[in-house]
Amino acid sequence: MASAERLTLALVVAGVPTAVALVLTPPNRYAWLVVGVGTLLGCLPAAYLIVGTVDSDRSVARR
Repeated sequence: MASAERLTLALVVAGVPTAVALVLTPPNRYAWLVVGVGTLLGCLPAAYLIVGTVDSDRSVARR
């Protein structure tokens, strides 16, 4: 998988916990900004690794 594609999928995967965190945040735009950016940046490395693991499992299965 190309790096840009992997990063895009990782952003989508990291967007799920970010959306949940924003739903649970008080209705304040600055709180949404801080929580949204913090959660997205916090989840992105794990999501990047998960997407890479799933992709490597798919490439092994294709052989």
